[in-house]
Amino acid sequence: MTKAHWLTGLIILAVIAAVLCSGTIYAERYAGDPESIAAPGAIDISNHLREESWSWDGSFVRYEEDGFISRVGVDVSKWNGDIDWFALKEQGVEFAIIRVGFRGYENGEIVLDDRFYEYMDGASAAGLDIGVYFFSQAIDEDEAVEEAQFVLSHIAGYDISLPVYFDTEEAGYGEARTEPVATGSFTLNAEAFCDTIEANGLRAGVYASNDWIRRNLELAWLTDYEIWYAQYNDTPGREYGFDMWQYSSRGDLYGCDTYLDMNVRVEYVG
Repeated sequence: MTKAHWLTGLIILAVIAAVLCSGTIYAERYAGDPESIAAPGAIDISNHLREESWSWDGSFVRYEEDGFISRVGVDVSKWNGDIDWFALKEQGVEFAIIRVGFRGYENGEIVLDDRFYEYMDGASAAGLDIGVYFFSQAIDEDEAVEEAQFVLSHIAGYDISLPVYFDTEEAGYGEARTEPVATGSFTLNAEAFCDTIEANGLRAGVYASNDWIRRNLELAWLTDYEIWYAQYNDTPGREYGFDMWQYSSRGDLYGCDTYLDMNVRVEYVG
C-alpha cells in the first residue's frame, strides 16, 4: 500500500466516524448527494415497476405484472372518526396502517392517538393485516428512539404483520420544532427509529412524500427498511422505489364518513 493510499484510508475512516457521531456533519457531507453515500458501488433507489401496469378502479389501484402481487389498504388516524372495518373489507380493503400517535410539533410531547386501540381492535376483528405508524417530530436520534419505544409499548400483544413506520414530514402548522434540524438528521432519526423497532423483532419502514424525500432523506442509507412513498398521481413515477405507495387521500368508501388515505403494496413473488 502506498503512502497516498494509506492516508486516503485514514481520511475515509475519519469521515465515517464523523458521520456516525454527528448529524450536523452528516448533513454537511451528504445532503443532496445520494451517489456519494452509496459508495463503494452505486445503490439504485429508482422505481423499476412498469408505468403501464397500473390500473384504477374507483378508489382502488392495482399493479398487474407477472411475478408480482398487489394489495390495497388504508391508513387512518383519529381524524377518520367512526369506521366500519367489516364494510371496508367487503369492498376489497386488505390491510390497515393505523397511527399509534404523534409528537407535538411545538412542545415535543408524545401523544397517543385517541382512536388507536379502537381501530386496532376493529381492524383485527375484521381480519385485516395491520401495520402502524408514528408521526415524528424528533429533533435527534435519542428522540427517535424514544418514539420507537413508545410505539412498542402500545402495540405489545397485537399481531402486527406489516411494518412499523416512521412518518417523517412537515408539521404543516406554524413553526415546528424540527425547523432548525439539519437535513441529514432526518435520515439518522429514521435509522434510529427503525433499528429500535427491528431490534424487537418487527419489520420497520419509513413514510415520506416525494418532495420530502428529495429535500431531506438519503434513501441509499435506508435500503434495509421498507419505503412507504406518498405521491398523488396516476402512477408513482420513476424517481424512487418503494414497497407501498400512498396514491390518494380521497378514498371514497362506505363504512367511513371521511375520505380515506389509499395505499397499494406491491410484492415480488417470482
